[in-house]
Amino acid sequence: MNSKFLLNLMTCALLGTSGISHAAGNAQPLPLANAQSQGVSADGIKRIDTFFADEIANNRMPGAVLAVAKNGKLVIYKSYGYLNKATNTPMPLDAIFNLASMTKVMAAVGALTFYEEGKMPLNAPISNWYP
Repeated sequence: MNSKFLLNLMTCALLGTSGISHAAGNAQPLPLANAQSQGVSADGIKRIDTFFADEIANNRMPGAVLAVAKNGKLVIYKSYGYLNKATNTPMPLDAIFNLASMTKVMAAVGALTFYEEGKMPLNAPISNWYP
């Protein structure tokens, strides 16, 4: 798996560890595509599924929703574990997560993704983007 894919996966996993507040409407954000047709291997998907199953089984997270897009299409869009583990309520695809302090992580991931793409030099002054 390439570094950008792993970075996105780690971000989704971090979101899955935060508290969950409630579920929203179930609008699909992007069109679905077959993962293999977009270059995501069946073995890679199996490793992702195993990762989440292990994390949930070891009580490191109650559940998560993973969305991985490639070429503007969702290649993976699935839920894992529980919305409420105490009541065994399964995690819905449209769960909304309480991000709390996770917004700092999300901003950092976004900034580093732009850095990797050459769109944001790390030493550039913030005044380049904000007046």
